[in-house]
Amino acid sequence: MRIVDKQLYKVARRALVRIGVKPGLRILDFGARIGNYALPAANLVTGTGKVYALDKDREQLDELMTIGGHLPQLARIDTDGGSTISLPQDSLNMILLFDVDLDDPTPYLKEFHRVLTPNGILAVYLPIESNRDRVRCEEFMTNIKRADFRLSEKVEQEMVHWDWVEEATVYLFQPRGHLSNARARLGQCMLDRIKNNLSQLGNPEKARILSQFFKTGKGQYGEGDVFLGISVPEQRKIAKKYFDLPLNDLQELLDSEIHEHRLTALLILIHKYRQADSAGKNRIFRFYLKNTENINNWDLVDLTAPKIVGNYLLNKDRSFLYKLAKSNNLWERRIAILSTLNFIRNNDFEDTLKISELLLHDKHDLIHKAVGWMLREIGKKDQEVEERFLIKHKIQMPRTMLRYAIEKFDENKRKFYLSRG
Repeated sequence: MRIVDKQLYKVARRALVRIGVKPGLRILDFGARIGNYALPAANLVTGTGKVYALDKDREQLDELMTIGGHLPQLARIDTDGGSTISLPQDSLNMILLFDVDLDDPTPYLKEFHRVLTPNGILAVYLPIESNRDRVRCEEFMTNIKRADFRLSEKVEQEMVHWDWVEEATVYLFQPRGHLSNARARLGQCMLDRIKNNLSQLGNPEKARILSQFFKTGKGQYGEGDVFLGISVPEQRKIAKKYFDLPLNDLQELLDSEIHEHRLTALLILIHKYRQADSAGKNRIFRFYLKNTENINNWDLVDLTAPKIVGNYLLNKDRSFLYKLAKSNNLWERRIAILSTLNFIRNNDFEDTLKISELLLHDKHDLIHKAVGWMLREIGKKDQEVEERFLIKHKIQMPRTMLRYAIEKFDENKRKFYLSRG
């Protein structure tokens, strides 16, 4: 009997989590072989979930069930290699099509359409070891798209191929036609309700004041931003009510010129992030960064960057923040420094200090204020750390940055730093 390699199992499990496998899902591992993915998937779906291991090689399925037959979530489906899948329509949340070579994929893809739910996922991974494999992969992806699937995401990660691990791309497709007019109508209905709710709450006088406060005039940092005049607490109530709005519908709100549309979308995104599993958090993090051009005023950044970017990167590589800090985009630079607020709250100051150094000579007042604010937050946790930075840099620091950083100091200490002696 085969012994499951623990390292391969961990890699496969991690890969499944990143593409969205979670408790309660019903999954088909098409071409399961000896269960490199079926076994960890069966352990992940738990509860009402189910993993169907389908293969035409009965001996390999026998071996799989010998190892995993005790798992109530694991079931086998024997096949003669034909395209028919013995499962009801709309019964699967995900199909794993990993390292499967189909000479003519068309009939199989039609069957995948039938058994996938409207928001189901077809996850495809093809190992590429030669130029010939690359061409085969491109042709296969073209065939999938022609079969009325749309590519929704690419996930770069380690994958198990037989008994080794390789860096690979997993392509996530959704059934386009099957995703259907009903779901699209539902999303549009929710969007219309959100916009109507916001419109009804609008206050022209407050909108005028906010337009001035957020500098929306020609040549100012908020140029072109349109305000309805709605308070943040009122927008939070709407966001809480419509937190299950899909990302593709949130995109429409984020693309709006109306400030409250974008802020409400971002508040919804925070709700979704808090409730997401690790794979969902990853998708929301990337969706957020894809939309930095729409996160284009300081309140939009300040209310969201620590809670999404900062939270996501808390225990991960943070090198991406340094790229943002060097961006020509004002708001990406502000996202870089504001995201570190979540690190500060966890007594981790290193990246805040390094990014503050990168931004010392920034030309924009909004960056001066943001850096000073973050330095002040460090001081609340450890004033010695803040003061070491100030002693080193006080002469070259912009006046506004320094004033924000020392705001909580006593009067004598403030005078000392402002003297710049």
